[in-house]
Amino acid sequence: MESQKKRKAKSLICEYFERMDVDDDKKKDKCNHCSQVCDKDGNVNGTSMKQHSTLCNQNPKNLPNNSEDERKRKALAKMIILDKLPLSSVQTVSFKRFMEALCPDFTIPSLLTIARDCCEYYSEKKKKLKKLFTENEQRVCLTVDIWTSEEGLDYMCLTAQFIDDDWNLHNKMINFKLVDSDDGEEIGSTIIECLKEWGIENVLTITIGNASSSDDAISFLKSKLPNLFSDGKYLHIKCMTHIINLVVKAGFKSQNDTIERIRSAVRYISVSPDGLDTFKSCVVGKKVESETFLCLDWPDRWNTTSDMLKRASEFEKAFELFETKDPDFKRYLHHLKDDVPSRTDWIYARKFASLLDFFKRKTMQMSSTTYVTANQFFSEVMDIDAHLHELKNETDLRFKRMANTMREMFDGYWGDRKKNCMFMYFAVILDPRMKVEIIKYGFTKMCNLKKEPNTEQEAVDKMIEDMVKDVVNEFGLLFNEYESMYQTTSSEKVEHLTTELQKYLNDATIPYNQEFDILQWWKLNASRYPTLSRMAKDILAIPLSTVATESAFRIDKQVLASDRSSLPAYLIEALICTHDWIRSSRKDVINEDLATSILDDF
Repeated sequence: MESQKKRKAKSLICEYFERMDVDDDKKKDKCNHCSQVCDKDGNVNGTSMKQHSTLCNQNPKNLPNNSEDERKRKALAKMIILDKLPLSSVQTVSFKRFMEALCPDFTIPSLLTIARDCCEYYSEKKKKLKKLFTENEQRVCLTVDIWTSEEGLDYMCLTAQFIDDDWNLHNKMINFKLVDSDDGEEIGSTIIECLKEWGIENVLTITIGNASSSDDAISFLKSKLPNLFSDGKYLHIKCMTHIINLVVKAGFKSQNDTIERIRSAVRYISVSPDGLDTFKSCVVGKKVESETFLCLDWPDRWNTTSDMLKRASEFEKAFELFETKDPDFKRYLHHLKDDVPSRTDWIYARKFASLLDFFKRKTMQMSSTTYVTANQFFSEVMDIDAHLHELKNETDLRFKRMANTMREMFDGYWGDRKKNCMFMYFAVILDPRMKVEIIKYGFTKMCNLKKEPNTEQEAVDKMIEDMVKDVVNEFGLLFNEYESMYQTTSSEKVEHLTTELQKYLNDATIPYNQEFDILQWWKLNASRYPTLSRMAKDILAIPLSTVATESAFRIDKQVLASDRSSLPAYLIEALICTHDWIRSSRKDVINEDLATSILDDF
C-alpha cells in the first residue's frame, strides 16, 4: 500500500511539476504550468502539490468547463458549415452515441446554441475579410446570381472578385439575401445595402444573368454607385456560362427524343439487378471493351447528360443483344411511351455528346475562380462562333436544324460585337501575348464567315478596320480617365499622356505560352506601365461567370437545400457565406454531384 502511494506521488510530480536541483542536497519542484516553486515542505503558496495541481489556473485541465465546451462547439460549428450538414444532425441518436464514446464529458449543444455558434464564427471570419477589403484599395468586380428554394423564395448571391496589391486574385461570396427576383430595382437596392455593409465604394463591373430584371437592376445601379468609369457605360457584364447554357438548351430541344430513349434504357438496367447481370453478359458476349460503364444523368445538369450519352454509346452492340435477351426491356420502355434506342439514336447520341463536350470545356474554362478569365473571353467566343459555323455544313438535316437553332441563340447575345462590354476587348489588349493583333484577327475571321456572297472584300476590310479603331479609341479614352484619376507617372521619361500606352501597343507581343502568368507579368512591369498596370489590376479581375464551375452546368436556377431554406434568412447567409470562406481549396470542383456509375469496377 505504501509503495502504491509513493508511485502516485511520483506520477503527480512527473505530470504537473518539474524537479529542479537547487544544490547537491536539496531538490525543489516547479509547476509546469504557472512556474511557481514549492517550499521546503513541498507546498505551493500554502497548499500541497496535489491541491495546487487541481487549483492552478494555468493548468488546461482546470479551465472552466464552459471554455473547453466553447472550443469544442466552435469545432462542431465549423464541421456543420464546411460539410453543409443540417443543424439537426447534432441531435441524431447516432451522433449522440458517437460523441458519448469519443468525448463523454462534452454536452451536445441545443439547436439554438449551434445556430448562435455558427453566427459567431461567421462574424469572426467576416471581420477578417472586411480588413482585407480595406487594406487593398482596388476596384471590386461583382457577380450576382439568383437562387431559389423549394418554397419558391428567391435569394441573391453576391460575390466580390478583385486582385490585391500583391497581384493575387480573390473571389469571395459576401452576401446571400432574400429578394424578389422579378424586381430589378429591389435587387439593385439590396446590392447597394450590401456594399455599404462591407464598406465597398469602388465597383468596376457587375456580372449578372440575362433576365429582364437584370437590366433594370443595372440601370438602377448606374444612378446610385459612385466613382464609375465612363458614367457606368461598362458596368454590365453578361454571364458567359448562362449564355452557353441557353445555347445548349436550344440544342437539347431537337435531341430530346433520343436523349429520353437512351436515358430510359440506362435507367431500366440500373434499377434491375437481373437486368444488370444480363447486360453484363451481353457486354462480354459482344466483346465490348471500355474503361467506364453506364451512368445516369441529372436532367438539370447537361454535363452529366453528355457523360451518359458518351458512355452508353460505347455499349451500343450490348444494348442490341440485351433487347433479345430480356423480354421485359421493351415492355418497360413502351410503358414509358419510349422505344428501344435505334441505330440512328446512337449516331445522334455520339455527335451530340461530342458537341456537349466542346461546350463543357468552354464552361469549365470560363467559370474558374482560381485564375484570370477576362482576357480569354474574346478568343473563346471566336472559337464557339467558328464551331457553330462548321455545323452549318452538316449533311444531316436534323442536326443541321439543331445547329441553326443554337446559332440563333448565340447571335442573340454575341453575334453583334456592340452587345459585348468593351472591357472584354480591353482585357485582350492588356494581355501582352495578344494585344490589338488578336482583336483584328478575330474581327476578320468572324466578319469573313458572315460575309454575304455579293459583298466586296474591300468593304469588309474597311468595316474590320473601323471596328478595331473603335476599340482602340475607347481603350485610349479609358486610359486617359485612369491617368487623370490616379496621376500615375512612368519610371521611364514620358513626353505626353499617351506615350505609355503607345509604347505598350508598339512593343512586340511576347511568345504565347500556356504556362504564362499574366498577373505575375503585370506585377513585374507595373513600374514601367503604371497607368496600364492599374487598368490591368481592375479589368483582369472581371469574372465571366456568376457561378463557380461546380454549379455552372445547371440549366435552371440553383436550388437551396431544404434543410437550409427552412432557417431564418440571416442564418442562411451566415452558413452559406462562411462555407465559401473556409473551404480548404478553391480549386474547381468538376465532378461534384456528377452522375454515379452503376458499376464502377465492372
